[in-house]
Amino acid sequence: MRNCPKCGSYVPENSILCPSCGRLCIGTTKNAREHVKAEKKQDSSWSASTVTKTIEEDWTKYAQDYADNNNQFEQHQSHNPDSEDYYQPKTNLDLPELTILERLVSAAAYFHVFFIVPFIVCPNSEFAKFHGRQGARLFALTFILGIMANVLDLLFINTISMVIGALVPIFTIYGAINAFTGRMNPLPIIGGAKPE
Repeated sequence: MRNCPKCGSYVPENSILCPSCGRLCIGTTKNAREHVKAEKKQDSSWSASTVTKTIEEDWTKYAQDYADNNNQFEQHQSHNPDSEDYYQPKTNLDLPELTILERLVSAAAYFHVFFIVPFIVCPNSEFAKFHGRQGARLFALTFILGIMANVLDLLFINTISMVIGALVPIFTIYGAINAFTGRMNPLPIIGGAKPE
């Protein structure tokens, strides 16, 4: 009859491994008992506070390594054009996440009389109201430029009326893209100051 030197459980004669702990068991029963006593003395030096301290040190090291790696990753991401965060639109205000409805309604504000839609559909959204105000300015510009183009056409100055007529679609596309991508950039020339 043999006993395991590590855990002291019975090991059959034809086996060289302990069925309980898996330790290699070669030797006499007397040697096994002496090993068990020696290991128990060594294991008694491990108290709960020693184990807890070792675990805390390991976790502290792990947490520090994680924080260091995470900071390096974030620094790399912010300067890496291949990362998704690099191309995220930057807004001038700290806005909550925009819904697709806010983006669509804000983009629609740049198309003629639809500038009123953001005020009706999203009355609590500063983002939508900003683009509604920009759309109202564009609508006023369209109205004024339309009158000017008709007057210039009557005076047979078609070239200037064509240049003026090209401004409105350019402003419309610029504003709609800004709105849909989540930016709050005012229209050039007529948009006023950037929001703070």
